[in-house]
Amino acid sequence: KTKNVCFTLCRIYNAFALIKCSIKKPLTYKTLKKWRKNKKVLNLCKIKIFCHNEIMKKLPLFAKFTVSSLVSAGVDFLFFFLVQKTLENSGHSMTNSIIAATVSARFLSTAVNFLINKFWSFESQQNGTRQVILFTFLFLGKMGASAALVSFLAFLPVPAVTLKIIVDTLLFFVSFIIQKHFIF
Repeated sequence: KTKNVCFTLCRIYNAFALIKCSIKKPLTYKTLKKWRKNKKVLNLCKIKIFCHNEIMKKLPLFAKFTVSSLVSAGVDFLFFFLVQKTLENSGHSMTNSIIAATVSARFLSTAVNFLINKFWSFESQQNGTRQVILFTFLFLGKMGASAALVSFLAFLPVPAVTLKIIVDTLLFFVSFIIQKHFIF
């Protein structure tokens, strides 16, 4: 699966590079293998084709962390939607279905985020138990800090959603620093 994901990213990367070169041939695995051998095409386009894990290795740490966060956010929203609709359709109240969906989606997306960050973003080989404990404290701290800061700043003439976006963006950068230096 990792190979397929990396290869898909490779194709996307190369598709954008090839568009600049006006080559309109669709990319396939066989095409890429041929093009890797054909130096003239590569020199003509002035691109380097990164295949499999090469793109992933070239991404800077912060970019990997950002991708990990976006994937986790996608998991969170998708799982929230599925659980909330399932519970609502089975007769639970709207409030209960939203609370249950929010909590379960947040825990699942946090687990996904931890695993992606440990094994891909930071490529950590350290003790997993210690990292899970520290990551859990970070997760709880971020959640508490987000709620507290948004509540504290609510007196400003700014919509709460805007405040939440600003606060969570700041916490995103703080989280990166903490994970980089203390967890992974």
